[in-house]
Amino acid sequence: MFTVKSNIHQFDTFARFAEAFQLGKGDLVITQSFIHEPYIRGLNLPCQFVMQEQYGLGEPSDEMIQRMMDDLRGTDYQRVVAVGGGTVIDIAKLFALGCLENVTDAFERKIPIVKRKGLVIVPTTCGTGSEVTNISIAELKQKHTKLGLADNAILADDAVLVPELLTTLPFKPYAFSAIDALIHATESYLSPPAHTAHLRGHRQGGSRPSPGASGGHAARQHLRGYRFRQRRLRGRTRPLVPTRRQLSRGARREQLPVLHHHP
Repeated sequence: MFTVKSNIHQFDTFARFAEAFQLGKGDLVITQSFIHEPYIRGLNLPCQFVMQEQYGLGEPSDEMIQRMMDDLRGTDYQRVVAVGGGTVIDIAKLFALGCLENVTDAFERKIPIVKRKGLVIVPTTCGTGSEVTNISIAELKQKHTKLGLADNAILADDAVLVPELLTTLPFKPYAFSAIDALIHATESYLSPPAHTAHLRGHRQGGSRPSPGASGGHAARQHLRGYRFRQRRLRGRTRPLVPTRRQLSRGARREQLPVLHHHP
């Protein structure tokens, strides 16, 4: 069965999120300059900030993550706050384990995977819903391969949706993320475990299972961002959360996570 274990929240603006979560000295915020400048800098938050692009561009790698951890070794933080896309999110999940001596050891499971810090993820793209998954993927350059770490220890405690952060997302990445979300949802539905569950339910006289909650969450997130953008184009900025009628019947049948909306 698909489950979403993270608490899901929504705030209209980043400022309201920062106030509600009391971002402060004990928080390590991993983000990017083009997000920090328009949305965060003016709040004068007393957090420790790390700009991911200063350590490399593109997808996360072991070298990128290791340089970040080496620079932050000895830094006292109790909570990791990721504000960004997939690269920022995947990196932040590793920081929830603390500043590791060797990042590659974590991906190869040569060390215990233990969560030592709180983790809050604020996605700035709308796609596959990686803010509620237990997976982090990085390129291991020394090994010339990509490897994923899948463990509940890197699940976010809280996933926070801030529609305001989608207003600067270019249309092409926005459209590509929609296709990506659709592909991932389809893959989940057609995966061998889902197929096995379908056969088991059919043989026992049960109804056909609907797509998993993770796919439903991704679809809802994308719809929420789309409707926010459409309302913004018409001169209004208040996001519109889709009602149960706007969701598919299949998604409603699932035990989808509760969205805590904070206007």
